[in-house]
Amino acid sequence: MNISLCLLVKDEERTIVDCLAPIRDLFDDVRVMDTGSTDRTCELLRERFGITPDHGRLDERQCYSKFEARNQLIAKTRHPWILFLDADERIARNEVSALLDAPDDPDASGYFCPWDTYINGAKIEDYKLSLFRREVRYSGLVHENTQQHMRRRGLTAAWREGMKIDHYPEAAKLAEKRPLYRSRLQCALAHDDTWYRYHWFMGYTLYNNGEMEEAGRYLAKVIAARPRNFPVECLNSHLVLARMHAVRGDTGAMRDVVRSAREFYGEMADDFEVRVNFRLKPWLDRALAACRDGRPDLIQIYNFAC
Repeated sequence: MNISLCLLVKDEERTIVDCLAPIRDLFDDVRVMDTGSTDRTCELLRERFGITPDHGRLDERQCYSKFEARNQLIAKTRHPWILFLDADERIARNEVSALLDAPDDPDASGYFCPWDTYINGAKIEDYKLSLFRREVRYSGLVHENTQQHMRRRGLTAAWREGMKIDHYPEAAKLAEKRPLYRSRLQCALAHDDTWYRYHWFMGYTLYNNGEMEEAGRYLAKVIAARPRNFPVECLNSHLVLARMHAVRGDTGAMRDVVRSAREFYGEMADDFEVRVNFRLKPWLDRALAACRDGRPDLIQIYNFAC
């Protein structure tokens, strides 16, 4: 596979070297855009890796979204495949070498892989689509990803064995981003109330903040819409709302949500992202068993890195 490496960075002097040092020499096409660093990120890129980054700014009117900057970088690449990393992510050198040596499967337009996030010593297991064909683009004002573009174009992505990305977000940055993150979600919802990924993440954010009534309204809106272009976000909304009903002791509402999740999962089981989501089916099986056995205490949720 011929792969270009892309990164979007800002104030990454503490992370950029660990990200690039093990793998930089494996790529003959590396594209980096800096969106306003005030530290030594740009100097390190030039001095340590011979990379002169492009410069861009995130637009407040577009909720400081990164999708356009990401797409601008992709458009400048030379190779048919893109590996897009964040500076706080790590991928092993031998895994990159294996990717570069692998044959190009014409049936795949992208690959998911495990994406493990480490925060304060805890690991959150998830997945991410970071390797994709050059014609694929990002979309979304918050939590931009490539899945929506792929669904609209009838493309598909598969699971990539032997590839894993580890994510080490900086605790200080996480604390700084929380107020901005919530305002960005509100901005995105004002732009497009039908992009149900925003509703899901707002609902989950409010849930984690203990604002249960407001969280429930956002989650319920996703569930009621049953959006086929946001199937995982809809199923995730089911699992959090089921847990909320279970904690309140409203077993009737809990069963209704779990029943709805089972039906929607059946409708969307062939979606390329639903197929690779290794957490959804086990959660649904446990939730159905909990409903059958009258054990609402067993309705739990898994964590997300957001």
